[in-house]
Amino acid sequence: MVKVLVPLYTAFEELEALSIVDLLRRAGVIVTTASITGQKLVTAGQGVNIEADTLFSDVQNEPFDCIAVPGGMGHPALGTCEPLLNLLRTYVKDQSKTVAAICAAPFYLGEAGVLDGKKATCYPALLPKLKCAERKEDPLVIDGNVITSRGPGTSFMFALALVEKLCGKAKRDEIVKQTVFSE
Repeated sequence: MVKVLVPLYTAFEELEALSIVDLLRRAGVIVTTASITGQKLVTAGQGVNIEADTLFSDVQNEPFDCIAVPGGMGHPALGTCEPLLNLLRTYVKDQSKTVAAICAAPFYLGEAGVLDGKKATCYPALLPKLKCAERKEDPLVIDGNVITSRGPGTSFMFALALVEKLCGKAKRDEIVKQTVFSE
């Protein structure tokens, strides 16, 4: 079974996080949301309260196939969560693991050296400062085991790319049809 970790933090972007969780669960993936705040109840960027499945500290040593990081207004919290950044650095070096980040999250991954040697994109206002091998303006960038995207408007496309990477094109096509997504 494929397992994905989705870290949550105060003011994360709901559309991005829930698109990831929803589409991956439709594909049969085991998705664990984990709060990096120390509390399971997390208030997202638009004021929606979401209860994470668990705390990050309780699952940081468990094996996952992918870590998918949503962006949002609380993105600076990503830059200060060293245990998460260390785990992401480890995952990006392991080609059997996938690291995915959207919106402002790639910026903080870049700051932490997670995107060294990779092509990536992020939220347009942060793109000029993104630290990576090559900045791209594309809505979705896949470079080996790293998937990045630009923001809330690309969240469905981003989540579908995760489905394809982790479950195959046939499963992605099934989810596209099921959700009536128009490409």
